[in-house]
Amino acid sequence: MKNKFVWIFLLLIISVGLVSYFKQNHFTKEQTLSDFLKQQYSNKFTLKTWPFGNLLVISANSNTICCGEGSSDLFDEKATPSVIIQDLNNQKIKLIYEISFKTNAADGKFDKGNIIWVSKIIKIKDYLIAEWGIDWGGSSGLKGMVIFGTKDGQFQPIAGYPLKDDKESSIDVTGKNSNKKYSFPITGDSNFSEMRDLNNDGTLDLLFADWKWDSEKGESHYQARPWNLQVFELVDNKFRAAEWWNKGEAYKTPENIGYFDETETNKLRQIFYEKTSPVK
Repeated sequence: MKNKFVWIFLLLIISVGLVSYFKQNHFTKEQTLSDFLKQQYSNKFTLKTWPFGNLLVISANSNTICCGEGSSDLFDEKATPSVIIQDLNNQKIKLIYEISFKTNAADGKFDKGNIIWVSKIIKIKDYLIAEWGIDWGGSSGLKGMVIFGTKDGQFQPIAGYPLKDDKESSIDVTGKNSNKKYSFPITGDSNFSEMRDLNNDGTLDLLFADWKWDSEKGESHYQARPWNLQVFELVDNKFRAAEWWNKGEAYKTPENIGYFDETETNKLRQIFYEKTSPVK
């Protein structure tokens, strides 16, 4: 009997300790949105919202940006971007997804926090398409795309760039209260990517273009060069090469095209449209 009471006492001590730990270090469903924002971003944040049925999807990002061009803000590892899922019926938070990168830069350091910036977040049909970028103050950086949609009855990350997986580099989406982690490929932030229904068939398409920099030939980092263009369509929450665009193959431009200029970017868009087969 004495041993039984000892075990009960020990279990109570452990339970109290675990509850205290999770309250201090993990998101709980009882935490309010304002509590989370204050804790995560010290009340320095920007919010954007989109309704999805009975859910409100919220993008939260720090107002401070570390290490980018012209930035004077200090690095804050805690102030990493988030996507928050809130129930519109009772205003309770259902899920919080935290955005981070995994890279080889800076020996694996500085891959989360206010060093990550929002490239674009838009709602198209039943999907939220988001791109985040990261750089460390150099001439270029990296970006990752995450598409959120409904799968298995839950609004969650479903797809990213249809590029070769690299176990050492990725954009990671971690559920703060679900123990689930999603990882998707990343690419250079100077590469072109855009989501739209290119051939008006009701399916979302990814327009993607990249270029190769041959430093051994003395190429300038910013000079115009040929681009490789390809289109992927999102079917059953997965990307596949669009057979109706250049027979599903990549297309290399015969002319040199620059980047970081809207006029040059529009040249890429025009090529995407010119090589689109009409819907039969």
